[in-house]
Amino acid sequence: MKDVVVGVDGSEASRRALDRALRLARLTHRTTRVVHAWSAPSPVVTPLSTPFVFDAQLRDQALHTASCLLEQEIAAGLERAGYDVAGPVLGLLKEGLAPAVLAEAAEEAAVVVLGTRAHGRVTALLGTAVPHLLHRATCPVLVVPERAAAGEPFRRVVVGFDGSPSAQAALRWALDVAHADPTQLVVLRATDERRLPSPWAHVRQSAAELRAEVVACDPRAEHADVQLVPGNADTVLPSAAGPQDLLVVGSRGRGGLKGMLLGSVSAYCVSNPIATVAVVRADGKPVELRLDESSALAD
Repeated sequence: MKDVVVGVDGSEASRRALDRALRLARLTHRTTRVVHAWSAPSPVVTPLSTPFVFDAQLRDQALHTASCLLEQEIAAGLERAGYDVAGPVLGLLKEGLAPAVLAEAAEEAAVVVLGTRAHGRVTALLGTAVPHLLHRATCPVLVVPERAAAGEPFRRVVVGFDGSPSAQAALRWALDVAHADPTQLVVLRATDERRLPSPWAHVRQSAAELRAEVVACDPRAEHADVQLVPGNADTVLPSAAGPQDLLVVGSRGRGGLKGMLLGSVSAYCVSNPIATVAVVRADGKPVELRLDESSALAD
């Protein structure tokens, strides 16, 4: 069974990400892998520009500091969760840059959870991990704002749906989450695509037609709140979900607009996060978050 992977660096944003990862892992009976990347001190250069092999003690100190941070973050996360976890919580301490370390950890993950600060600024030690993972991870990437109440159930799960393969993958993943942590599912389609033409745009489509299309994609959406909303998708979706919601959007992988590998909509949502945002790729391996048969929440 694939794990829930979360990156931590000691920041408040990464703590919110850990809280969300622990809750998601508990609901889906998965292992949580808590990842922290560390780097050894740079080699010292003498005034005579003679390279000096840095003291092994400095490396040991850096490793010890990183190890303590990881242990403390896991312990604090478990305490915040009330130690209510279903599967193992494992720490992974690895030398290297955070983007590369997390990308490697994500190769066999069910979902990767990362924290961001306001206006899409990633935390200091995680560096460019968020955009790197969004472009390279085949599994869904969950981006948690610093101020999110990540240990609580989502108030709503809001998913953007334009009928494209990536939107269909996003809908199915959103349904998995909504069923795992029972909450309302809202399916939105922006009706004005003049700025961002899409072959799947249906400007004159009725709400009934949209509902039929959504249910045809996944019958579990039969009772979802399906809405047609005037406006462009890149402005409608980021404002459709609040701090207590989950916003799920599809990514066309390396397609989309020039200079925006994720495409405009997912880029807007992640760079200006109000809600927790999940980006789901259609070209990745299908990964579901369905509960196992032993779960009390299973349908």
